[in-house]
Amino acid sequence: MKTKVQHNDELSSVFLELGCQYYVVARYCASVFFMPICATMFHHAIEMLIKGYLVRSHPSPDLKKAGHDLEKLWSMFKSVTGDKSLSRFDKSISDLDRVELLRYPDAMVDKGFVLNVRLGVPAPARLPGLDSQPQYFVNVSDLDDIALSIFDTCKVNPKAGFKNTPDELMAALPPNFKSWE
Repeated sequence: MKTKVQHNDELSSVFLELGCQYYVVARYCASVFFMPICATMFHHAIEMLIKGYLVRSHPSPDLKKAGHDLEKLWSMFKSVTGDKSLSRFDKSISDLDRVELLRYPDAMVDKGFVLNVRLGVPAPARLPGLDSQPQYFVNVSDLDDIALSIFDTCKVNPKAGFKNTPDELMAALPPNFKSWE
């Protein structure tokens, strides 16, 4: 029988591996402009990565209660790590949390939407001329930094999470995701 620590370590590993799988799919979708699914995949990826760390100190049922609320999970993550420098990602987490509204098509059909996925370029506050539609922003470079910060905080080499990833998908990851030893 597994101890509680062993069980939580195994849950952490699975959360982190799922996070890696979602992340590489999100990165690939962004690279081929497959929208809006890339935003949803990034949301799932960051959620799983955060939960991969939190499950070490929080019971899994508590994480289920937090649901898909990235802002709540991020706040918990920052609190547990005590790393105040992570606050620099609060806006990106908040922006990514909003894309959860695109998970189901109701909002897209009822209100329309504009999805601005940026890679290495800061997003504008609003896109001009499109004020009548909800606007969603995803800064992929910030999400890369967030994911790397989570891996570093977890003290895990994410290479294992990407071990079965097809080469076509691995090509979508930035070089600093491939340099782990």
